[in-house]
Amino acid sequence: MKELYVLSNKLDFTSKNLYIDWKTDSYLWMCELQKWLREVHNIHIEVYLARDIRNEYHIHIAGEDELSNNSQNLIEKYLDTNIYDSYEEALELGLKNGLKLIK
Repeated sequence: MKELYVLSNKLDFTSKNLYIDWKTDSYLWMCELQKWLREVHNIHIEVYLARDIRNEYHIHIAGEDELSNNSQNLIEKYLDTNIYDSYEEALELGLKNGLKLIK
């Protein structure tokens, strides 16, 4: 989690909510970071449950097509074929990979 915080800090993300601390409220903080990626950088992090398999989560990341002037064109940026045991674990890794797409 610390690596995620450091990486997001380098990219100028700061929580708008003064009461959310990345150490004690990690899930709320990650949700705010996910929203920031979506609204500011048009990077969409999706964590989804594997069909018919309990507690297997996957990550999908889509973002704006830099080759197109149309911001409505989202392209697949990252599809993780790994399996994660918890939603929070998958979200954390998805956010790290989403941040790495920012140039």
